[in-house]
Amino acid sequence: MRQKLLHHATICFFKAPQIASSRTSMAVSPQWEYLTVLVSTELLDYEELHPKSVNGQELESWKNIDLNTFLSQLGADYWEMTGAISISAGEHRARANYLFFKRIKP
Repeated sequence: MRQKLLHHATICFFKAPQIASSRTSMAVSPQWEYLTVLVSTELLDYEELHPKSVNGQELESWKNIDLNTFLSQLGADYWEMTGAISISAGEHRARANYLFFKRIKP
């Protein structure tokens, strides 16, 4: 008997705005770079959320990083949030919350 691994997943994607094309007949598609942020499901200091890792690399002292400040810094660095996913493996299992970002490669 196979055990059900994924109990619940919620996916949310946002449509990115269209980039105005130049006057040439062939529009050049921008090259993108991507960023994935894992938001901790551990409720620390009064149930505030904290970013735990970026692209699979755990952030140093992540428990001290405020999520709003972190997201503001991403925005200042031209990262645009394009989607989010929340995964639960069951009622008593930890959830995983991911935020997805993109920006035009410099």
